[in-house]
Amino acid sequence: MKLKNRVQAIVSELAGDRLAKGLFRVASGSFLVKVAGAGLGFGTEVLLARLLSVNEYGVYVYVWTWLSVLALPCTVGFKGSLVRFVSQFRSEKRWDKLKGVLRWSAQLAFGVSFVAGGTLSAVLFLYFDGQPSGIAEGMAVGMLALPVLSLNLIQKGALQGLKKVIRADVPYLVLRRVLLAAVALAIYWKWGQLNAVDLLVGVAFTLLITFVLASYWLWTSLPIEVRETAPEYRKKHWIQVSFPFLLISGAAIIQGKTDIIMLGSLGTAGAAGIYGAATRITALISFGLNATNMIVAPSISEYYNTGQTEKLQRLIAFASSGVFLFTILISAGLVIFGDALLLLFGGEFTVGYAALVILVVGKTANALLGPVGYLMTMTGRQWLASKVFAVGAVLNIVLYAVLIPPFGVVGAACATATSITGWNVFLAYYAWKGMGVNPTAGAILDSKYWRINDE
Repeated sequence: MKLKNRVQAIVSELAGDRLAKGLFRVASGSFLVKVAGAGLGFGTEVLLARLLSVNEYGVYVYVWTWLSVLALPCTVGFKGSLVRFVSQFRSEKRWDKLKGVLRWSAQLAFGVSFVAGGTLSAVLFLYFDGQPSGIAEGMAVGMLALPVLSLNLIQKGALQGLKKVIRADVPYLVLRRVLLAAVALAIYWKWGQLNAVDLLVGVAFTLLITFVLASYWLWTSLPIEVRETAPEYRKKHWIQVSFPFLLISGAAIIQGKTDIIMLGSLGTAGAAGIYGAATRITALISFGLNATNMIVAPSISEYYNTGQTEKLQRLIAFASSGVFLFTILISAGLVIFGDALLLLFGGEFTVGYAALVILVVGKTANALLGPVGYLMTMTGRQWLASKVFAVGAVLNIVLYAVLIPPFGVVGAACATATSITGWNVFLAYYAWKGMGVNPTAGAILDSKYWRINDE
């Protein structure tokens, strides 16, 4: 059986599937926004690296990484569960519960992030002498932005639940980056220099603007009945549902951000900046997988719950193989042109090329193994996924503690690639043996999954 025939048959089947076509139409606009956001993100980071010294850029990356790590847990899982709650209450026309969950999740996120930011700032000042130059001051300023960042994530989840996907992405992925670049250029033009503390004040300002826009879009997207009803609260139930989302998202972001945090803590701000540039570049590899996950996740749930195992396998195989081909092309380009891309950040950043190549290998393996995370969470195995992510996060921290002191950015890259590959292999094995679904890109080559005759 020829591979071409199999691929054509799968494409034909999915093209005729109304759900698949509907998902594609909804996702296409968001895909373009994500492309624009990725391009703006990379361009903004290059600009900031050019305007800042390597040490100041490292302080900025370190503090922003801390903000990203803290903001998600500060939403107490509602960033993910709001998508479910808002969609459910809207379809049930429970406007009182919809208003209640929106109001309470925002209040809870603000309160938790305010306390967390204040506590961390106090701890840093108490141990100021142990911090690399500039980090304590940067963290103090950055923590002012933590409540606003948490509220941005809450608004994004709510807009996604209302199926306003583009409105959910534009403020954070596009507008924030455009504003940050404009603020950085304005400061540099006015005073002839830019430091990390001034830039972080700009970060807080841009997050406030994006929050205002997202809040306006959320308000205008809500049914008029929501504004006129009194809120009803089911706080205990909402927390219980949100907790697994908190574990999964928290462990995932720790896996993605701990490397920079530990580099800044165990190494230098400059090392964190160099490694941050390498991770920013290799983030392009995950773009195809992330975009595809958004499209296939609802179909995974539907096909599994309706017992359409063969269709589920075909969908996963098609998605995994497409993502892997996309990833191979991007990865090859990054290996070939990695030095040149790092040079865009500045001459000092080219020492991160070895780390970049190692990260490329790990993320390529991730793409090969398919959307295993969503395969678990969309089929009722979120607790298993949360445990695997938690073990992976612990493995990350241990490997970073062992490898960063002697090997610096290369050690951080090795630790990241090892942990990413490890938890993906485990989940892929469980999906294949426990569920009977091969999530890897190689599934498209197995003839037993396709009832297609060669002609």
